[in-house]
Amino acid sequence: MWPVVAAVATAVLLIAFGMRPWQDMSVFYSLMAISLSVLVMATVASEFIRGGRVIREKTGHSLLASMVQLTRRNTRRYGGYIVHFAVVVMIIGIAGSAFNQQNEAPLGVGDRMSIGPYTLVGRSYTQDDNPNYSSESAIVDVYKGKDKIDTMYPERRMFKASSQTATIVANRSTLKEDLYLVYAGRNEENGPPIIRAHLNPLVMWLWLGVYILIFGTLVALVPNAAAVTLRQPVRAPAAAAVEAGD
Repeated sequence: MWPVVAAVATAVLLIAFGMRPWQDMSVFYSLMAISLSVLVMATVASEFIRGGRVIREKTGHSLLASMVQLTRRNTRRYGGYIVHFAVVVMIIGIAGSAFNQQNEAPLGVGDRMSIGPYTLVGRSYTQDDNPNYSSESAIVDVYKGKDKIDTMYPERRMFKASSQTATIVANRSTLKEDLYLVYAGRNEENGPPIIRAHLNPLVMWLWLGVYILIFGTLVALVPNAAAVTLRQPVRAPAAAAVEAGD
C-alpha cells in the first residue's frame, strides 16, 4: 500500500509544481517514469525496513544496524535490491531530459540572457595567448531572481601544434538541474562572444544512480556473514519407561 501511495503522491506533487502531462506526450512519459520509479524505490525500501524490524526485535539494535545485519546475512539478495534501486534512480535522471532547455545569444559586457529561472549577465570577456594555445573566454554572472548565485567561465582554446579547437564547458551542477555554458565563438572579430546555455534537469540523479549501482554490485559480491550459532546444553535422554508390573 505505501509504495502505491508514494507513487500517486509523487504524481500529484509533480502536477502541482507545473508538469502538464495532458499538453505534451513527452511530459506524460516523464511523469509516468518518475512515478513508477518512486513505486519501485519505496518497494525496495520497504523490504529493508520490514526485515530490519524483525532483526531489531530479536537483537535490540537500531533499525539501521539491523538493516546492515540483514544485508550481510544475504548479500546477493539485498545487493540485488540495491542494484534495482540504482536503476530506477538512473531512470529518474533520464526522465528529466524531457525538460531540457537551450538558448544562445551574444553576451557582451552587461548583456543579459535568460534560461529557465536563471539570468546570465556578461561581466567581461578576454583573449589570451601562450606557447601551447591561444584562448578566448568569458566571465558570466548567474542570477536567480535578484540574487547572484554563481560566476561561470566558459572558454575555447585553439592548440597551435595540432591546429585543433577544444571547448572548456562551464558547469553548475545541483541535485535538481545542471547549467552548462559553452563559448561558441564570435560573429565578428572584435564582437562579443556568443554563449550557448543548456539547462538539463536531474542529470545528477543519473550519476548518483551509477554510484549506487557500483555499491550494490560490490555488496552482492561480498560473501554472506556466517550465521550465529547458539550453543545450548544437551539434555540427558529420558529414563526408560518402567515396565508394567515393576
